[in-house]
Amino acid sequence: MRRVLGSGVPVLLLVGALVAGCSLEHESDAKPEAAAQSSVAPSGELRLADTVDPQLFGTGDGLVLVASRLADDGPYGGVVTSSYDGSGWTSGESLSTDGVRTSGARVVINPSGVGVALWTEASGEESDSEEPTSPPVVARVRQADGAWTEAETLGAMAYLEDVQVNARGDVAVLGYPDEGVRVLALRPAGEDWNLTDLSSYDAGSMALDEDGGVHLATTGTNRGGGGPVQVSYLPAGGTWTDPIPVPLDDIATEAAQIVALPGGGEALLVGTISATWQSTFDTQYYWATEYHLLRRGGTTGGFTERWSHDGATDMRVVADGKGVRLTWIQDEAGQQVEGAAGPTTVPTRQALLTRGPDGAVVRLGEAPVEMSDSEIGGGLSFMTASGCDGPAVIWRTHDEQEGPDHLQVRVGDREATVPDEGARPVVDLQAALACTGGVPWLARSADLEQVGSDDGGDLRIAGGTVVAGPLG
Repeated sequence: MRRVLGSGVPVLLLVGALVAGCSLEHESDAKPEAAAQSSVAPSGELRLADTVDPQLFGTGDGLVLVASRLADDGPYGGVVTSSYDGSGWTSGESLSTDGVRTSGARVVINPSGVGVALWTEASGEESDSEEPTSPPVVARVRQADGAWTEAETLGAMAYLEDVQVNARGDVAVLGYPDEGVRVLALRPAGEDWNLTDLSSYDAGSMALDEDGGVHLATTGTNRGGGGPVQVSYLPAGGTWTDPIPVPLDDIATEAAQIVALPGGGEALLVGTISATWQSTFDTQYYWATEYHLLRRGGTTGGFTERWSHDGATDMRVVADGKGVRLTWIQDEAGQQVEGAAGPTTVPTRQALLTRGPDGAVVRLGEAPVEMSDSEIGGGLSFMTASGCDGPAVIWRTHDEQEGPDHLQVRVGDREATVPDEGARPVVDLQAALACTGGVPWLARSADLEQVGSDDGGDLRIAGGTVVAGPLG
């Protein structure tokens, strides 16, 4: 069974799998982490050689770029960063330890330039334990002056679920070790890390409010299609409130996404199983095909449903002013087929849509899809950006036979197509978008070289250059 592009699996869950999948490699086989070779064009375009997987963040009038260094057998051979101060880029700086194999980094940086980068490091040394264990998560915090703190491991945490930073620079990380309960790692601005064990649950997301309070949503993901959703709150310097069940008529199928709103309110996005659209191939693995947006005015009391949408997958929610912005993939042009539990509707087309706080919906793009009894091919993959006026989205359409198309970008009312240099990435976007000083900037992987095959399960990137510059 395979469900590809447009899968509806939240990004925050995929990151945990990425960190878990960091393969071990002996030190002598890894590329040394010398300073990344970079060049800057007069236009302000940065080219960072032998790197891929760009992440880009706007910081007032500047930018922060984080990317993964290529190793001899593909990513990941280290984590590097570069920053732009309005006049030029810094040389690529290594964040990870020299000579070790890393996972891809998970990075969050606020508009003031404060944030955190997290990854795992594996030196390849032999372990005395008979049971293999995943390497622990490493964290480095970026401070307001642009300096990064020394690397610290977050206890035995090996997998990431969610990472948040608020406007004043408080950082929160949600994750878990190979065995045991979830762990919340908190670092109030200017203070040390504090790790706290949480009660056991299947999937979670969190938000940080302006006061440093942690809003937590947990979801049961029981075998065969989901479970209950609960929310709780940890005020800064206080103790957790008792979990409050969120009553739902439908079954949740993935981690509910929680957002802290200005003034103390919360928004909650819950993905559920549609009564009409295909949501499973075998009644064992499910994905969301209907979403519900709920709101409440504080951290106590019940939620009120404000909006719901059928046939939607892979929906993302972010705070936008006094409300939220939603972006999602919409299944369209349905056909009736026999599914795992009877006749269902399957899409033959997917569209990319975004809905602003005013309720206006904008159609960004579309792509044909093909569905068989065991997989979906083609469709869309996308990523959103914050800090821009209006919708800010990058995406690719994917054809099952022809592969991915060029990058498409939408910022406000502005649209652009960005042709690829070198091979097009087969699996992911390999691009990021951010706005600074009212100008959109795009970071992307160019000059890609790929070896192996998707069918053989050994497809990987063997060469590439991260290019960052203002959107032309």
